[in-house]
Amino acid sequence: MNFKYRVIAQQPGFFAISLAARKGPFRTKDHQFGFEVIPLDKDRTFIHLRYSYRYSRLGYLLMKSYFSIFGGGRIGFSVIGTDSDGNPVYVGGLRGAVEGNVLRYYLTILAYMDTLKIPVEQRLEKQMSQWYDLTAR
Repeated sequence: MNFKYRVIAQQPGFFAISLAARKGPFRTKDHQFGFEVIPLDKDRTFIHLRYSYRYSRLGYLLMKSYFSIFGGGRIGFSVIGTDSDGNPVYVGGLRGAVEGNVLRYYLTILAYMDTLKIPVEQRLEKQMSQWYDLTAR
């Protein structure tokens, strides 16, 4: 995907960028990432990540069909109710897959941030290993 990178704000105590792509995979369009960062204290930072995209009508129909046939076991993290035993029921299907993707983006940011103290020539391998460990958890 070809993203356009734009700095929204860059000042002490606040940083915000946006990434935008007109076209994406599987007939998706209008991909938008928003990334805002505010330090909380010396050792902690709050990150706000926003992500959205749209499907063409055909793309939406194809994705809905795919998830109804092959992707029934995919779940997200939003609780949409409880079952008869009182256990949480998580969102599934297309929305569950989108939530899973957002979580993977979040884990990518964590892996990146956790490896900044490592020498540059060792960083990529450690980032990939860290990301894998986080997703396995």
